[in-house]
Parts: sequence; structure tokens; C-alpha cells
Amino acid sequence: MNIPAAFAVALGLACACPGLGCGKADSPGASVPEDCRKWLDAYFDALKSKDVAKVQDLCARVSARIADMLPAEGAETVRGQQRETTAGLLGKIAQDLGDFRSYAVESCRETVIPADDPMANALGEGRHIEILLATRYSKRNARERFVLSKGPRDAEFIVEAHNISYSPF
Repeated sequence: MNIPAAFAVALGLACACPGLGCGKADSPGASVPEDCRKWLDAYFDALKSKDVAKVQDLCARVSARIADMLPAEGAETVRGQQRETTAGLLGKIAQDLGDFRSYAVESCRETVIPADDPMANALGEGRHIEILLATRYSKRNARERFVLSKGPRDAEFIVEAHNISYSPF
């Protein structure tokens, strides 16, 4: 698998297994930064309304750092692959979990990586926010983990990872 395809699959998986929504309830001490909360709200509103195009738009973003490493048309290729993957995985989630009902933030941790930190080479400079959620769907409940990032040249959050776990039965 080439780098753009692998990147697209990773990001597609990261954001296409959604399941959060408009039933917002945070655990005590689970503070979410305001700009991150706005992204979550937009994402979950789109998920609840089954607006696949909006979910794809929110998830098919390539960081400026990664775009710089790709050929000229590479970022658009990655975005297209992410959009396709997102649509397919949204269907799988709907089939396995049903319609989204609500979510609760269990924890949120923000890490800022400065440019001079050795981790900036691997993860990228900027903000990295890990959010753990309990989500409810019409068929079953799930636990989800998002990692969002925003580098100094990124206008919007990038979905670096999204994991979902639920009992298949």
C-alpha cells in the first residue's frame, strides 16, 4: 500500500467509525477545550442527522505537515480516499450499532508539542487532544477514542485516530 493510501485508510478509519451526538454530558473533570468542543458538536450533529457529506468533510482533512510530504496532487488523492472509506465505515457502524443516540465525555487530555521537541518529528508540532467517550446507539453502546490534532499551519482539527469498541453480540 502506498503512503497516501495508507494515510487515507488510517484517517478514514479514524473518523468513519463515528457514534457521538447531541446528547452531551461530560464526566466531572472531563473538560474539553472550546474549539475542540465545537468540532465535536459539528461532527456529532452531522452524525445524528446522517449527513454523510458533512462527516466526510470533517474527517477528510490532511495536515499541512503531511501535505508538504506528498506530491502536488497527493493531498487531494488522500482526501478522496478518506471520503470513500468514511462512507463505507459509516454504513458498517449503522449496521452494527444502529442510529446514534448520545455521548458522554469520560476524559480529555491535551498535549502541546513544541517545534523543538523530538516528538515533533514523529507526531507533528502543535496540539494533540485525546478524548474518551461513552456512546449510545439504538442497538448497543460503545466506547470511543478520538485523537484530534492541530498544527501551527492547520486551520481545522485533523482526525489522527479514532477507535471504537463494542461487543459484537
